[in-house]
Amino acid sequence: MARLANLVGHQNVEIALTALRICFNLSFDPHGRTVFISQTPLLARTTAACQQASLKSVALKVLYMLSMEEGQRAAIANSGQAVVSIALQLCSRRSDSTVDAESAGLCINLAADEACAHLLVKGEGFGKLMMKGLQQKDVLLMKILRHCASHAAVRHRLILTMNSVSGEQDGWLLKLIEHASCSTEQPEVTVEALGILSALDGDKEVAWSELLESGLLEILHRLMMVGLTDDDVLLECVLIVGSLARHPDCAKLLSDSKIPKLLAELIPAKQADVDLTIQLIFTARCLIAQPISRSEILESTDVVGSVLQMLHEIPDHTDDAVFQAMREQGEDFLDDVLGAESDGKTREIEWAPSIRAYRFEKQNGDWCRHLTSGSSSSSPGRHGMKLSPQTSPEMGNRNLLAPSWQDASSLMDA
Repeated sequence: MARLANLVGHQNVEIALTALRICFNLSFDPHGRTVFISQTPLLARTTAACQQASLKSVALKVLYMLSMEEGQRAAIANSGQAVVSIALQLCSRRSDSTVDAESAGLCINLAADEACAHLLVKGEGFGKLMMKGLQQKDVLLMKILRHCASHAAVRHRLILTMNSVSGEQDGWLLKLIEHASCSTEQPEVTVEALGILSALDGDKEVAWSELLESGLLEILHRLMMVGLTDDDVLLECVLIVGSLARHPDCAKLLSDSKIPKLLAELIPAKQADVDLTIQLIFTARCLIAQPISRSEILESTDVVGSVLQMLHEIPDHTDDAVFQAMREQGEDFLDDVLGAESDGKTREIEWAPSIRAYRFEKQNGDWCRHLTSGSSSSSPGRHGMKLSPQTSPEMGNRNLLAPSWQDASSLMDA
């Protein structure tokens, strides 16, 4: 394979093109990609081939394949600036309103790696290219920006770069808010615009409260209404709310809005979507964690009731990872509610008895079901019920239907 990679740099264009095509076919194999990057000079040869018009298209396809996986992208970053520079250069070269899909795809792959994203952001012309993407609603360029924004170590430079080219402080973010409002006409643009905002993860360098008052909160209200938007758009909205809820000034704006009631409506409505349900519950936890928004969730909405109902519907004995994840997030939410009510800062303590009753029933499910069903068996129980104790050699004649207090610590007042 090393000899084949060397042929990519052959002076004869036909030989070089044939070698590139063979490398492209071999790059569909994961092991082949690893060998090409770690044991051959293909990366450098292909990067140089991108400069030749007759080889550029196939060379870009090869680079795209070589940058598909995390480990391979890290190797590209370690190899230096060359691949990232040529990708950014080719992506910026088009003078018309369109962007080259092959070079944009390569930049998207590279932006998914933190080190490569850092090289992209500090590259010449990056900011202007991203602003061009926002102005023209170019989904591919917006995907590059979204990936770069997802890396915490890159965000500071990214925000400085985008502010410097947008003409005003946070002007590029206002453009994203504008694009987020076109959900019906261009849903893919809306998803990317919201995705960039959520990828920023509530970064403190952004004036989020001002953005909320500049139209973002109104957009979130509209897009989070049950049944009005696709789940992809809804998930991005919930991610934004969850990240902003960690800021006290934003939490106040969110709690005074329709967001808490919308969360209470969405949790039961979207229970079939596990990822979305977990994120909805996590967002509610973020709002409860802030004293300024806590009472709104606990006293003015039925979010806790929705979570309790969801937990009731999860099978008692299941190894399904999906149900386990939902139950874990739900139980953590109930712990947060108990902790919030026990500190005495809420006006009314309402949910603790319901939570303890739910946990008692879950811990002693068989016993509670027999009490309520009046099912018949061999020996009479209290109130005319007939309970049949189940025994095992290890436990002698212990009645397994009697309430178990092995988890009693979770039922005590916090």
